[in-house]
Amino acid sequence: MILSPLPARHCRRLIVEVNHHMPRVFGDSLLHVSEVDAIVEHDAPLVELIPAAPKPEAETIGGTLPSWFAGRGHNSAGLGGIPNAVCLYLEGHKDLGIHTELLCPGMVHLIKKG
Repeated sequence: MILSPLPARHCRRLIVEVNHHMPRVFGDSLLHVSEVDAIVEHDAPLVELIPAAPKPEAETIGGTLPSWFAGRGHNSAGLGGIPNAVCLYLEGHKDLGIHTELLCPGMVHLIKKG
């Protein structure tokens, strides 16, 4: 038996929320409407956390960690000044991957820079 990478396909009942403000993503996360038991439409604006100005220690850590990325690497970043500072110093690196449950402004900046 081959398991789908999408856990939603293994539920007895699947209820999804549809919000037109949510960005569309691709990959193995797409579901067809026929796979869903109920749809809840909720077009509320998405919550956005505005990052605070970086503290001096975030800048120090941010300037140190990118030297550990020799060539290709993967970054897992969360919220706060340190992940954003690290991303600023990764701007010159190429072929980086991101594994995260959210996108901080620093990662968005890196993605836009290519």
